[in-house]
Amino acid sequence: MRSKIIWAFLLLAVSVALILNITGVVSFPNEKVNLWTFWPVVLIGIGLTSLFSSGSRVISLLFIFLGGYWLYGGLGYEAPKMTMELVGAIVLLLIALSILFSAVKRQSATRRASRKNSFSTVFSSGKIEYGDDVFTKGDVSAVFGGTSFDLTNTQINPDGAYLSAQVHFGGIEIFVPDGTNVITKGFIFFGGVSHDRNKKGTMTSSREGIHNGTLTVEVSGAFGGVNIVYV
Repeated sequence: MRSKIIWAFLLLAVSVALILNITGVVSFPNEKVNLWTFWPVVLIGIGLTSLFSSGSRVISLLFIFLGGYWLYGGLGYEAPKMTMELVGAIVLLLIALSILFSAVKRQSATRRASRKNSFSTVFSSGKIEYGDDVFTKGDVSAVFGGTSFDLTNTQINPDGAYLSAQVHFGGIEIFVPDGTNVITKGFIFFGGVSHDRNKKGTMTSSREGIHNGTLTVEVSGAFGGVNIVYV
């Protein structure tokens, strides 16, 4: 539903801009403005849709920036030339905005649902040992730091569990019981996801009768990594 609203507003903006330009109410430096001029709106729409869902914040903001940059030039305005220095500064800006957006979104979501399964570390490291009977849903983030998230002493919901893992210049280690079916989704800009079975036996579950389920880990962020450790 949210994606439909985003596309509806973008189409509305394009149609209004075209009508104002055709009727002479508003004129652009480029006199050849037509429907094709607004093709970068597609990139902006993709970025906005991903930004307000569960996609990578940096990639989403990059789509929005590129769409806006090309649209600005297509309308006849003089856009600044892309130099390596400018690209580097823009990447840092996008990462900063991504961190802020993720923090604000997580905070508002926590207030709405009063969730206790949201954990984050900023400029520090931490270890989270999840101790509830059943793990169903949660999110963990690491910004300029590292976090270990231990699920070895809880039962993964047999109907499926979901964990959002966001990293920005950091790393997250997720410990799960060996045999857990882990599905990873998402993308980390200049980073990745790994599965480590070499640490099997270094940690053991202290609870009997724990059944392994399916855990979906959705990753996002930049300059970091997520490691799934089976123990």
